[in-house]
Amino acid sequence: MRTSPSPSVSAPSPRHHLRAFGIASGLALVAALVTVLLCVRAENRYIHSFADEFGDLKLQGVALQKTAFTQSDLLVIYGSSELLSSVHGKEGAFFEEYPTGFRAFPVGKQGAASLPIMQKIASLGRYVEGRKVAFTISPGYFLSEKANVDYYDGNFSALQATEFAFSTHLSADLKRTAARRMIQYPETLDGNWTLDFGVRRLAGGSFLDSALYAAVWPLGKFANLVGRSQDHIEAGLKIAENTEERNPKPHRILRLNWKEILRKTSVKVKMQRPPMPPLLTKRPRGARDADFLRILKDACARCRFPADPQ
Repeated sequence: MRTSPSPSVSAPSPRHHLRAFGIASGLALVAALVTVLLCVRAENRYIHSFADEFGDLKLQGVALQKTAFTQSDLLVIYGSSELLSSVHGKEGAFFEEYPTGFRAFPVGKQGAASLPIMQKIASLGRYVEGRKVAFTISPGYFLSEKANVDYYDGNFSALQATEFAFSTHLSADLKRTAARRMIQYPETLDGNWTLDFGVRRLAGGSFLDSALYAAVWPLGKFANLVGRSQDHIEAGLKIAENTEERNPKPHRILRLNWKEILRKTSVKVKMQRPPMPPLLTKRPRGARDADFLRILKDACARCRFPADPQ
């Protein structure tokens, strides 16, 4: 009895696997894009509820600060510990009800010196162009050549630093000067090869450094893209946790009675008299003004700025 040969089973073509992989990757990319867009929409709706918060999502991220700059009724204020002090009538509480049509959006915490504030501003790119912004910088930072290591580490954001290092809207001289300051704190660059390599190439300034920086630039831009997406998703999840509590408050634009405000403030100041300082038995020699003027003159000389402080 003769049996007929069984039909041969051909192996699947490798192209089928590549096609399936491409479809799956495309669907995942579309899903991620839709998720980010939904998160951006939520940020624009609930950004006002973050005005009084000082969490890492707001201070160390980029998404919420960018969104705040797009709102005409929010004024972003950068500073340090003075933004957190329990002072009656400080900007957050005073403008909470939009008395003059806007509300303060403070960004900062203890030890936020000029360098981390610069990184925050630089990471926002075109979002700060033509926008109003306020700064409150502690006087002590003008009297020190280098920021405290612990303070700088506590205010450092890898996302903001990477946005700065691979930005396209800043001059090469500014980026080089800031990079040379950043490499003085090598602990903040550890574990982030792209940022560490890019910052050190910026600080070098030689032709070889420029060529190597150009070679790693696409990786830096890709790292920024991934970091921004993660930042948006984290903000969206934060909003989704307690959406009902984050419903935006209605704006009540009122006319301020400045005479009454000054009268109440004067009364509160008189009621809260600070303890009397001890009397000085000997007048101290010199003043910090001389140190400040000396440091200012030295800094201007290094920058080749004409200065004649009196």
